[in-house]
Amino acid sequence: MDDRNEGRGQPYQDVLAWLRTATVEEIRGALAISWGLSRDDLERGIRSMMRSDRPTLANEFPKLRSD
Repeated sequence: MDDRNEGRGQPYQDVLAWLRTATVEEIRGALAISWGLSRDDLERGIRSMMRSDRPTLANEFPKLRSD
């Protein structure tokens, strides 16, 4: 898993920890209300999970795929 966070530190690590167990519905809800750096962390975390722990997220969030 790519845990590089380019200086964001703990907030990004917290997002990754949450994404490991969050339901797809919870992730969708978070995306719907997030903005700015929080949204960036969330999108980057989803992409990271797609490449490692949760590859099926690619089916749920095709716009975030980095093929």
